Amino acid sequence: MEKSMITSNGEYDKNYDIKFRGMYHLLDFCRSIERYWTIYLLDRLEQDLQEKGFVTFTIFSREKSKFQKYIKLGIGFITFIKPSGEEFTYKFNDIKKVYTRGNELHIQHKNFERTLFFFKSGNEDVIPMLDLCNRQFFYKALEILLGYSIV
Repeated sequence: MEKSMITSNGEYDKNYDIKFRGMYHLLDFCRSIERYWTIYLLDRLEQDLQEKGFVTFTIFSREKSKFQKYIKLGIGFITFIKPSGEEFTYKFNDIKKVYTRGNELHIQHKNFERTLFFFKSGNEDVIPMLDLCNRQFFYKALEILLGYSIV
């Protein structure tokens, strides 16, 4: 017995916008694949944490046109890996605020302050979510390991 990931119901007229329906089913198929891949990665989460102590997330660098390691996420901490190789770690108690603005996720350190209109002091890191690989898995891992839920 074969299992099908894509099913459809109803009747379609081949003269009526068949390309749009095909693209809709392709996007639905891609979402299903991402869901299953996220479940697989969540099943491996405990094993990866025991081996390395963290889970690594990559980002696509548009300037260099390649993937690079960007985030290490572990139990109670998140580490940002800068292109220079320098790392900055936020521990759970050091995080002041986590919020989204547009397609970006902002994480502020407790030393972050806005002094005047455009002047800032302290640490704040931004994650461009459109360029982050395994976005659904990142959201779930952030919720499980740090306790922050992005809705």
